[in-house]
Amino acid sequence: IGWRLRNDPTGTIYYPGGAFEFDAENAETSVDEHGNERKYMVLDAVYQAIDEPSLIYDANGGTMTSNADHGSGTFLKNVSYNGNTGEYTETPLTDAEKYQYNVDAGRLTVSNLENNTVVTLSNGTGFSYTYNGVTFDFYGWNTEPDGSGTRYEPGSHLYIDTTGNNPVTLYAMWKTRVYFDKNKNNSTWGGSWSEYEYDAQKDQYYKEIYLNSTIDEPPYYPAAADAIFYNWSTVKYETAEGSVPFDFSQPITQSMISSESEGTYLTLYAIWDQLPEIRVHAVDSSRKILEDKDAEWVKEEYITVGGTHIPLTAYSDVNAYADPLEENLTDYQFAFACVSSSLEKVSEEKRITDIYYNAPERH
Repeated sequence: IGWRLRNDPTGTIYYPGGAFEFDAENAETSVDEHGNERKYMVLDAVYQAIDEPSLIYDANGGTMTSNADHGSGTFLKNVSYNGNTGEYTETPLTDAEKYQYNVDAGRLTVSNLENNTVVTLSNGTGFSYTYNGVTFDFYGWNTEPDGSGTRYEPGSHLYIDTTGNNPVTLYAMWKTRVYFDKNKNNSTWGGSWSEYEYDAQKDQYYKEIYLNSTIDEPPYYPAAADAIFYNWSTVKYETAEGSVPFDFSQPITQSMISSESEGTYLTLYAIWDQLPEIRVHAVDSSRKILEDKDAEWVKEEYITVGGTHIPLTAYSDVNAYADPLEENLTDYQFAFACVSSSLEKVSEEKRITDIYYNAPERH
């Protein structure tokens, strides 16, 4: 990388093309056979180890053949020195020195690359992923195994710029789909699902994802007139009781797809529950002491609650459930609806304007 003056206590490195001052204090001294003294400067060459980055292709759960495509790049050369002639000779590296195939581990290492150069990435030939008869599509390379890093197309270019001999690891990306099944004939999708693709033959929405990555829970929930959406599950349960909700925070692996769905994709089924019923009570609040009027005024003991808001703000909203006019009590008018655990705790401070089932929070 440059030169250093012998005997210079500062240790300054002079780079090629630079200049320095002759200082007698740093000079070497020699005396010839005639006793003449000579002073001269000695420049010692300074070397720095060359970074030798490597590029690792990881099959990321898949397999690799012993002749998988390794792409191309600029490599260092073998240098030999001939002591007799004082000459250096450069020879290209062999393929064995450049490419190391570890088929068992599913890793191909490209070694001895020149740093700060551009490499052409593998096109993916020789890499595959098949599990229990399920084959996944190769979808390029990524700096993270779950696809959350930087993605590179097969055969694209990557600039190698590392410090030291740190390897650059790229993970094969395998693509799959997650389908959402309403799992009920008389239901609707409950939203636009515009961020998803629609499979008309299956009547299901789906999203393509990378294997070993996660998928967000849909912002919409199926709806039906006679049932309430309960959760998403990998198993097609008949009822909500005993169902296991799918954990959207877990990565979707090949074992989940091969063992819990039909075909090459994961299917999540909507699980349904019975419509909840809310008990109706009637209270006479015209006197100081509240009076229970269930026996006289209640017409429907329960309100069946669904995903649609049921208004409770006016007499016309509630008279189907409770109505003092059936006894010709014309001096009563509707006051308010509230939620209360007992007659003593009835209060206008607990007034509610409507009631519905919140599917995301399940209450």
